[in-house]
Amino acid sequence: MNDNKNIHGITLIELLVVIGIMGVIGGFVYPTINDWQTNKNIERDLQAYIGLVDYVVNKTKTVGGTGMIYCEIKDENTTIVSYKISLYFVKPNGSNALLIDANFTNNIIKDPRNAIGVSPAEDPNHNILSVKSDFLSNICQNAGIINARGQSGINGVPRASTGITSYIHAKGATATLVGNNLSGDDEYEDHPSYQIMTSTTRGLSTVNRRDYSSGEWECAEDWYSDIKGDKNPCYR
Repeated sequence: MNDNKNIHGITLIELLVVIGIMGVIGGFVYPTINDWQTNKNIERDLQAYIGLVDYVVNKTKTVGGTGMIYCEIKDENTTIVSYKISLYFVKPNGSNALLIDANFTNNIIKDPRNAIGVSPAEDPNHNILSVKSDFLSNICQNAGIINARGQSGINGVPRASTGITSYIHAKGATATLVGNNLSGDDEYEDHPSYQIMTSTTRGLSTVNRRDYSSGEWECAEDWYSDIKGDKNPCYR
């Protein structure tokens, strides 16, 4: 005959203690996971945007035409970044500006958000961004243009005045873009802010990361090799 008198279940107090311990552990772990997810979203959109610029540069060289990278702000939660590729070669005009005209539009061969000779559109919701980070750029006012020579700039704006400059940072920060200068992104200093500048002559991009202690932009490559950076920005 088995004597089960010494076998006890878990008491209510023991259960509450375990739940309390799990709650304390979760209080430490959840913010860490949340920060990691936020940073991964920023990094993902950074790589997607750089990849898009590289694609447009290489595609325009292949077809001898011109590419457009543009931004549409649908609402406060959704910014769309997409592109168009045209066989028409847009060269700088007398004001050293690249200007989209009817010839570009009439010769488009790639536009994922609109049908090219067929219906429906290839991908009417095409967006390289995850919408889980924030994107600010001068291409949200006027489209960015890159031709087969790698010459780039903002549609209709003299290239000596400004090139294509974009910023990717934490979702929800009350950042603003005045000209090509970003401010207010330090609301979430635990997350990186990236600046992507595309050369006006070569179509190549450089990536800088904000050092919140100094407020300066530093070459992102330095951040990967030295967590403190070297206080020097990448140059176009």
